[in-house]
Amino acid sequence: MTKKAIFSVEHTVKNRGMELSVWEKFAHASSQKPIVVLAHGSATAGRESFDLQVPGKPSYSLMDFLANEGFDVFAPDIRGFGRSIHPEAHVSTADAMEDLNTVVEYILQLRAMKTVSLVCWSWGTQYGGMLAMSFPDKIEKY
Repeated sequence: MTKKAIFSVEHTVKNRGMELSVWEKFAHASSQKPIVVLAHGSATAGRESFDLQVPGKPSYSLMDFLANEGFDVFAPDIRGFGRSIHPEAHVSTADAMEDLNTVVEYILQLRAMKTVSLVCWSWGTQYGGMLAMSFPDKIEKY
């Protein structure tokens, strides 16, 4: 497998006034690449979960791997995690699903696409599954 140069962009998406951070990785600019959105668990944020950078171990980043395979990859930080807003109130699974839906809508508009694929881990399977059941027309694969 030939490794390509991987590029990254940090996006800020607003959900009802709350700022959510979204980390993107891609190997080449194109608006029609298949999109993968990664939903993190309850212990770490998106970037830390899916874009682990270990010196001398380039294969540790799932985002780099997927970008090298031709996907446009996004890892949002749900509210209360990573670089997103940290509200004082408890973050429910329904809140996380709402945040993920807002991020997916943003990505679909940004890339002029109709669907994304979701890869979910741990708690992400709960709020990602809720999104897939509530808005199946937005999800290519889960």
